[in-house]
Amino acid sequence: MTAWIDQAACRTHPNPDLWFPATADDPAYEARRICRQECPVRLDCGEAALTRSERHAVAGGYRMWEEEDLDRLRAELPHVAARFPKPKRQTAVCSDCGESFGTTKNQTRCGPCRGGLVAATATRNQLLQLRKFMTTEEIGARTGISPNTLSGIVSRTNPPERVKATTEERVLDLARALALSA
Repeated sequence: MTAWIDQAACRTHPNPDLWFPATADDPAYEARRICRQECPVRLDCGEAALTRSERHAVAGGYRMWEEEDLDRLRAELPHVAARFPKPKRQTAVCSDCGESFGTTKNQTRCGPCRGGLVAATATRNQLLQLRKFMTTEEIGARTGISPNTLSGIVSRTNPPERVKATTEERVLDLARALALSA
């Protein structure tokens, strides 16, 4: 084992899962903060992750699955970046949603689809129907979704393009239970 690992801030943290988010859309704020503010060996960690092509963890304060973070890490470690240049990007079409996206890994699904997100249109439409006779709080209580999340989905100023698949499923299940779906 490499000596720098013994000095890493994550080594003794009570929740090591922070450095291995379950989905690609998890910003991993806490792990990144700990790396950047508390870890004396964050660049050693980033170098090791870049060297072994780590793609599923936060290392040195960088999300190794995010191209922008990898670019910043390469900029901080030019001696390593020269040995591990940025892969060429290509355009692909998502097999789930049909959207075009850039990839360096021959992926067949875009980031939002890999993260379990779906188009928000059906969810938004059903929520608007439900709100004709239920409050947002009542819908939240019946679906287990926070009223703030529900309000954001039907927002007129900045509605999301995608929602979690589980959110859509819960809203549509409630609409079906109340016989609102077409």
